[in-house]
Amino acid sequence: MEVQRVCICRAEHLNAKDDADSYIYSVSENAYYVETKTAKATLLKGVSGAGNMYVYDKKNDYVYWLSNKKLSCARFKDGEISDTLFIENTGNNMSMIYLADTQELIYVNDAAQLIKAEKGKKTFITEAVKDGSLSLVKNTDEALTYISDGKQYYINNVTASPVVICEAGELTNTSNTGIYKKKIYYYGADGQLYTCNLKGESQNVIGNVERFFVGSYIR
Repeated sequence: MEVQRVCICRAEHLNAKDDADSYIYSVSENAYYVETKTAKATLLKGVSGAGNMYVYDKKNDYVYWLSNKKLSCARFKDGEISDTLFIENTGNNMSMIYLADTQELIYVNDAAQLIKAEKGKKTFITEAVKDGSLSLVKNTDEALTYISDGKQYYINNVTASPVVICEAGELTNTSNTGIYKKKIYYYGADGQLYTCNLKGESQNVIGNVERFFVGSYIR
């Protein structure tokens, strides 16, 4: 039996979350939910597709899945799937981030809009977002960064006003953006590592750095 995709309920890989209490995996286009304490597998009827990515919002009894750029959700309670809903198509890179503390699913749709999904309902955040540029800011639980109109932006949360960090080039990689001691660390369009404050001001160049880590520990 080949397991095609494994995700935990907080949208992180199982081996990266030491307090995971459940996970979802797929076999032959069927999805199964497993409680780690009992190891009992429950078939998620109606949740199908090869190579899916899954998110389980346990607090609100919702499961989301993304397959071939199609984002869908359903109620999942007492082992039963109900109210299955197709939300919309995502961009080609299928960018999707789940914020576990606020139970919000953030993604970029095929119209280049940044959208929040919560309990199956969509809320518009901003537009003209470059496909594949959405990233969770390292060392945070809900800060996001993305590229729009040739600039890299930072938002402390989905309701905060966006802050311009820098001009973005074709090779700008937002996934390495992090925060440490009230400073944002990011790579500029020239490939060098920079810092600025949380308002996008007081830019300072560190230099050519291949890899760096922010935070107090590595998991």
